[in-house]
Amino acid sequence: MPLDTSFVVVALWVSLTGLSWAEGYGICNWDRMRVNTIRDKVYIDGGVLWQNVPLPTGGDTQTRDVDAAANLYYLNFSSTFDTTKTNLTALFGTISKTGGAAGNRAPEYHDGAMFANEGELILYGGALDETDSSSEPHDDETMRYERYQYGPQRDSWSPAVYDGELDNDVTRYITSGAGVSAPSENLGFYFSGLHAENWGPVYDGFVNETSDRLITVDMSSMGDGTWSNRTLPGEIQNRINAEAVWIPVSTSGALVIIGGVTDLATAGDRLNDDQKKRSSATSPSFMQTVPVYDIAADKWYLQNTTGETPPMLTQFCSVYASAKDQSSHNIYIYGGFDGLDASNARTDDVYVLSLPSFTWVKLLSGDAAHARSTHRCVKAYPDQMWVVGGVKIAPTDCLDDIISVFNLNTGKFQNTYDPTKYSEYKVPDMVTAQIGGDSSGGATKTAPKSWTNASLADVFSSKYTKTIPTSWPYQPADTNAPVISEVPNKGSSGFPSWAGGIIGAVLGVALLAGAFVFWCLRQRRKNRQAPPPAKSVISDRRSRIMGWVVGVPKSGDTTMDDRTVFDGDVDESKIDPSDATTGASPEAMSEPVHEMPDRSTVLPVELPTTYNNNPLPVPNPPGSPALSSTAGSQTGYVSPMCPATPEPVESEFAGRPAHHRHYSSFSSSDAFPIADVLHGENTERNPHRQTGVSDISEMSVSSEGTRVNHTSETTEETRS
Repeated sequence: MPLDTSFVVVALWVSLTGLSWAEGYGICNWDRMRVNTIRDKVYIDGGVLWQNVPLPTGGDTQTRDVDAAANLYYLNFSSTFDTTKTNLTALFGTISKTGGAAGNRAPEYHDGAMFANEGELILYGGALDETDSSSEPHDDETMRYERYQYGPQRDSWSPAVYDGELDNDVTRYITSGAGVSAPSENLGFYFSGLHAENWGPVYDGFVNETSDRLITVDMSSMGDGTWSNRTLPGEIQNRINAEAVWIPVSTSGALVIIGGVTDLATAGDRLNDDQKKRSSATSPSFMQTVPVYDIAADKWYLQNTTGETPPMLTQFCSVYASAKDQSSHNIYIYGGFDGLDASNARTDDVYVLSLPSFTWVKLLSGDAAHARSTHRCVKAYPDQMWVVGGVKIAPTDCLDDIISVFNLNTGKFQNTYDPTKYSEYKVPDMVTAQIGGDSSGGATKTAPKSWTNASLADVFSSKYTKTIPTSWPYQPADTNAPVISEVPNKGSSGFPSWAGGIIGAVLGVALLAGAFVFWCLRQRRKNRQAPPPAKSVISDRRSRIMGWVVGVPKSGDTTMDDRTVFDGDVDESKIDPSDATTGASPEAMSEPVHEMPDRSTVLPVELPTTYNNNPLPVPNPPGSPALSSTAGSQTGYVSPMCPATPEPVESEFAGRPAHHRHYSSFSSSDAFPIADVLHGENTERNPHRQTGVSDISEMSVSSEGTRVNHTSETTEETRS
């Protein structure tokens, strides 16, 4: 049966897929991943990753990377790139979480959160694809990556991915919440989100209840996070995919919750009319009135906003930046959509919520072609925000750039990023026009029109005194990412033209490999289906073996007396039996030499003597009683050493025992004629009969210390 050509096509396609990921312009979009930073790196985990794969026949296709969950990805803030020219995909590095492909230890989580401080990160929550697997992680399992050691010294420690465990009745069965970290506090928070009925396992399309919980993790002790589970007060409404932002005010900072929706439409889960009406009536208020949580006091507040309030939004991203004099803390939000229908347009707009005035400012009306949702934002420098990942609408609708750079000072996107070019944060003019002061601070509007609670004014008037860790400026990388000579067509795959030669070479090698695999499989199938070899074939094999036994000369050797050699076989008619004892190869320092076979057709017996010349007994007829030793026809044997009457024979058939060939007392193993094995004549009589070999002399020692074919196996257990 010929090899299925689809197998070869798939193999080649996989090879090209790997090339596209390694060589660039391979990421089409990245939906619902979780992102955070540790010092000079951005870490990305989970989500649904789609690759843009060039085809050998031309054009391209989009395919989902099912093994993305096996890795923790990262980006370096030390990289230099131009989003219009640089191979952005090549900027991503990987850290294996499983030691192999994605599996039950690290399945593909969608959404959830990544909590981080200056030393480690913790992965939490997220939904899974619907699966029949019963061995996915338990509800109290999580995973962490320890990058830099802190706390008590551990001599055997090294950076690695470790399994973690939740405590205090905290479950991982939650998704689509608002996650945020406070590195200076070693704290992480997860606000609201979705869960399944009775807090069971969470799968895409099977979560329909909003969470009324605030999950907190204390990361003060490395590798041993302490978790807590608080119920939200009734006035704080549950929501889906809002943004939580930590700002440096009061004793331990405060959380500000922005946006989100009551109901979320996805590609596989459309909203009904009642859900749309409910969300349209309630979700806009999540921008108009924002919850504020004082961490140290464990107290929630609600505060109204003013200004250019954004429309209802979900699945957007956020960062904050504080004026130099701390007179204002400005929260930037970017992208998202209304959540009412999965096909609705995404936004490319940027808004700023300035605190403590709680004033909204629309900073940028973006380009619809650049819009996205489910992306994440992180600060590279005080004045620059990175937008990572996201999707447009359809999974196969590729983003123009998987990494975008937004300048917080100018309020515009920029094409380039250079770690040597940065500045301190300056409050944008459009913001100072609303709150007063200048780029360095000095805001004159330091309160909203009215506080909903006087105690909240005290939270913002209290200065945050702890040091907020920073890692910038970053040292430029030794080598920059690859740069192509031409800007790819934004509407095409973006695959660089210079890679055609590389793909051609890889394709040629893959075709040769496929042809070789096809030939090997066909030959193996032929061998399996071939009939048993004829007797003449067995004879030929025996001839080759006999040639090896007596020693066939090497190519060009003509000193083998009058033996006839043909095609590696030996003419047995020319073999001198004396070769069994006069072989030219000594036994010392060599492998064992097989003895020559006994060519007689009748087993040899001793010549008659006065001691053994007795008539042979006649066996009892079948079914007759056994003869006694005194029966006339029963004759014993007379030993030359002891002519006395022998012991009675107990066998059913009395008779002379067969006379067997005697072997040297120097042989430590049983010796059987090799002819018996070659001809297969005795396999039924003696199926386990061994081939006789002569012993090894005292000077002959195997270099491996064992007989030929005797090996030992050691299984090394590896730590997953």
